Amino acid sequence: MTDTRVSGTRVAFLGLGAMGRPMAHNVLKAGYPLTVWNRTSARANELRAAGARVADSPRAAAEGADVTITVLTDAEATEAVALGDDGLIGGLRAGATYVDMSTVTPEASRRIGAATLARGAQFLDAPVVGTIGPASQGTLTILVGGDDATFAAQRDLLGTMGSTIVHAGPIGQGTWLKLLVNAMLGVSMQAFFEIAALGQRAGFERRWLIEMLASLPVASGALQRKAPSVVARDFAPQFTLDLIHKDFRQLLEAAGELGVASPLATVTYGMLGQARHGGRGGQDYSVAALQAEELANVALPREESGTTVT
Repeated sequence: MTDTRVSGTRVAFLGLGAMGRPMAHNVLKAGYPLTVWNRTSARANELRAAGARVADSPRAAAEGADVTITVLTDAEATEAVALGDDGLIGGLRAGATYVDMSTVTPEASRRIGAATLARGAQFLDAPVVGTIGPASQGTLTILVGGDDATFAAQRDLLGTMGSTIVHAGPIGQGTWLKLLVNAMLGVSMQAFFEIAALGQRAGFERRWLIEMLASLPVASGALQRKAPSVVARDFAPQFTLDLIHKDFRQLLEAAGELGVASPLATVTYGMLGQARHGGRGGQDYSVAALQAEELANVALPREESGTTVT
């Protein structure tokens, strides 16, 4: 049933990948009239069947929208869709709002934000914390940069996709906070993978060691949630190794602009890069546990030692 409180707000959603598609479905289910666009148009078929209109370009999607949302791979892809030929910013009307929920760099958020404001529209950077499950359930954590009034105006719309919404500060700060969160995740999980591999070389049985470490008070919630799939060597993608590696690259670029070295992040970036070798980049980032075991000379089952790990 359409919610009359939101039915007048027209939303455009650009980027229908593993995260964007379920997020767009939640916006549509909440009663917002929805237009979608994706570079690979077949990914819009489910949403079209559910009642969304499909636009043929980013600009066309934004032209009819009060709020335009993007969920794209990285800063390069986002700037191309926002600022490129037939980009969405060219379709924004005065008074509209553009919400970028991609994980990009703070500088990219500020550039896109400035271009949006120059059109007489408003801008929020609002990257998300969470994987495919929370995206489907509408329980993501959303980290928002932008002015108070724009944040307040879009709070209900963001609430269709996330259960925890944090206003981090002005434009760019939502993006900064997301990169810090992912760096904390990556550094801590890489440490866990290496410690677990070392423990196996010291003679501990793999399953027992991983489950025991995950049960201790020092274990993070992320470690506790990921441990069963690491034990099972189930690396079906929730948050891919390619994406977390990209986020570390963006973090280090942003840190470099501040003149900060970030040595632990630098080492983790390198280790994640090594773990991508052998065709593993499209698997869940926890596949880096195999790289740690290989470096520690922990014997892997034959079928899991090559590029066919799933």
